Amino acid sequence: MAQSHEKLVEEWLRRNRYFTIRSARIGYSEIDLLALKVEKTKKDGKWIDKIVRRHIEVQISLKPVSYITQNHAKKRTAEQIEKDVDSWVHKKYFSNTRQEIRDAFWGGGTTLEDWNFDFVHHVIKEPIEIELIKKKGINIITFENIVKDLRKDDNLGTARRGSDAADQVSLLKIK
Repeated sequence: MAQSHEKLVEEWLRRNRYFTIRSARIGYSEIDLLALKVEKTKKDGKWIDKIVRRHIEVQISLKPVSYITQNHAKKRTAEQIEKDVDSWVHKKYFSNTRQEIRDAFWGGGTTLEDWNFDFVHHVIKEPIEIELIKKKGINIITFENIVKDLRKDDNLGTARRGSDAADQVSLLKIK
């Protein structure tokens, strides 16, 4: 069962006109969120459809008791932390099973270059891990910014009601 924070991230994506799949899995491998939308873009003076594909991993802690990649970052050298981040990024985004999940979502035939990779986080213990993850080509999104965006009045009234996440967003807007 998805955590409420994953549902809020999914709601944020949907409000940004993405089609989403939460907890996509093959065997024991799982991707938190896959998202897809078509954007109009101008190329050579003509409007064309550009497909935007996103693979999003979400790790939210209000009071983190461990680090993103290991339990004891303070006991590791900078080289060990970098090695652990490499391993974590590969496991979460670039392993063969993750590509199989993305192919199942899309119908096959995509490459890593076809995808945007995002990591959503909240409070973290060791900022160096975030910087190293970013260097691996992963977009870093703070959960705080997602919540701020969800709290904005989008003038859609009841059009967004009906899902648990939409109801949670309504609670976020209470002053």
